[in-house]
Amino acid sequence: SPAPTVQHSPAPIVQNSPAPTVQHSPAPIVQNSPAPTVQHSPAPIVQNSPAPTVQHSPAPIVQNSPAPTVQHSPAPIVQNSPAPTVQHSPAPIVQNSPAPTVQHSPAPIVQNSPA
Repeated sequence: SPAPTVQHSPAPIVQNSPAPTVQHSPAPIVQNSPAPTVQHSPAPIVQNSPAPTVQHSPAPIVQNSPAPTVQHSPAPIVQNSPAPTVQHSPAPIVQNSPAPTVQHSPAPIVQNSPA
């Protein structure tokens, strides 16, 4: 069966009331009290005691013992064994095959059209 048709009544119109006006009282003015004056007593004078005098005993004299004498045994004589003789087999002879003969067809004759 066909769906029933529903009709709504028109929506009501809503109006807000006017926003209230707010007023603040004036902010209070704050003043700082004057800063206090500070006075320091004079700084004490400090004197260092005299630096002590240091004396060193004389440095000892050091003498090196004589350097030892080193002798080497004679160097051995080394002889190389004779170099081996190398023989190569004769190189093979290579012959190229004859070059192929190429024949071209005669070139076409081109004639320009009259200017």
